[in-house]
Amino acid sequence: MLYNRKLNKNNKLLLGVVGIIALAAVSISLSTKDTKTPSVIVASAVITDSLSEPDESIENAKSYNWVGEDNEPRLLEVPRYSISSFVQKMGNDQTSKIAVPTNIHLAGWYQNSVLPGEEGITVIVGHVTGKESDGVFRNLGNLDAGDNVSITRRDGRKFTYGVVSSITVKENEAVNYIFSSQPGITKQLSLVTCGGEFNNATNQYEDRIIVYAEQLEG
Repeated sequence: MLYNRKLNKNNKLLLGVVGIIALAAVSISLSTKDTKTPSVIVASAVITDSLSEPDESIENAKSYNWVGEDNEPRLLEVPRYSISSFVQKMGNDQTSKIAVPTNIHLAGWYQNSVLPGEEGITVIVGHVTGKESDGVFRNLGNLDAGDNVSITRRDGRKFTYGVVSSITVKENEAVNYIFSSQPGITKQLSLVTCGGEFNNATNQYEDRIIVYAEQLEG
């Protein structure tokens, strides 16, 4: 799980913490407050329902019918691990947490973080594993400083980020780090997934892995 903060329309961070996002790629028990699970996921819509059992089909992820605005992230690539994943647009779900990607092989851009190429912090989340296979961010914690991550928008513009550092923190401390601006970085990418041991009592992973990257100019 991760914490998030609301942003205003100019993508400036506000002070309030609004919730937690669940990235454990196992069954997640969620309340059913105003839950409306669509029978068909509409690619152009903001994902606002967290599924307790996300789809694990690689074929479905590769054929995902992405639709969005010209300046929105469409594709995430991590060359070191041959990752090429469509990016869903995530809102807050039925429990006021950031919605979980509907397929473990898809990444999710939190729409209340900044767009790629803008000043501020762009937040991308993803599953670490599923019940049967690894998720898109299975190797996130193995990225080293200098590794590259790229995001391509619908209009074809590609932004490359160089990994600066990574950190593993306890779930209840994650809010202090996900939206933390790293020194000297004006255009930051924060990649986030679950880590550590899985706690059967709480039905979630105990740690959060956060990778910080800086947009490379030119």
